[in-house]
Amino acid sequence: MQGKKKEENAIRCRVVRSYQEFRRSAAILGEGDLVLGILPLTLQDQPILTVLLERGVRFFPSVTSQLMNGSKALQAAVLGEFMVPETVVIHRFSHLVEAMAMFERLGIKRVITKRNQGDCGRGINLWNSLEELFNMVTWAGNMDEHLYPFVLQPFIPDALDVRVVIVGDYVEAYERMNPCSFRNNIYFGAENAPYLLSGSQEEFCRKIMEKAGFPWAHIDLLLIESGEFFLSEIALNGGLKGAQISQPECNCLKEQLMQAEVEILMKSYANG
Repeated sequence: MQGKKKEENAIRCRVVRSYQEFRRSAAILGEGDLVLGILPLTLQDQPILTVLLERGVRFFPSVTSQLMNGSKALQAAVLGEFMVPETVVIHRFSHLVEAMAMFERLGIKRVITKRNQGDCGRGINLWNSLEELFNMVTWAGNMDEHLYPFVLQPFIPDALDVRVVIVGDYVEAYERMNPCSFRNNIYFGAENAPYLLSGSQEEFCRKIMEKAGFPWAHIDLLLIESGEFFLSEIALNGGLKGAQISQPECNCLKEQLMQAEVEILMKSYANG
């Protein structure tokens, strides 16, 4: 009887491994089922995600991490405490007006904006004054819906940009430097060199991962002269140009974490 029960539990446990399978099986997924891997989620998928989470379906990586992976605005909203002070998310014009007033009171002149989606530094812009930003937004006029949301934060000159890769026990960091641009992405010609991550910096990164539900992460840190460091961005699948680990090696480590999650699921059913 016990063997039959284990067999029934194994049959009942579903592991979904692709977006196509997810779309086909979403209607029948239930408590204890596992959706594995990064899904190309769209706005249309988000309502069904809410339903599946309420049913008890598990996702690995977590839904939170996957939504953050494609949204800089969501990262700032959830992880703002780890970012440069006064980082705000602008959802509409009135938010921009409020933020400008706050920045003016604090004496902040130069600012960075980050479009909600965009990689390799292509969604990041530097404004030498709040007036420049204001002029752009008001000039855009009827294109407002394409501007929002975006992240607004003070510009920190001469900050050191450090990419941190954490996959399970594997930790690597390297700095990126671009003497010709404030964009330190290697895509824009930045150079790179290995960086020795301190214990407090690694702990900082793992706290971010825990809060955002990231089982692994590619994290960009900003280090300033005072010794403070802040989160710039986090991703599940960031680039590895400049890293010692290769993309296939990194993918293999991620696959091992996913397989370990499947084994945990199967064990829980076998014991249930």
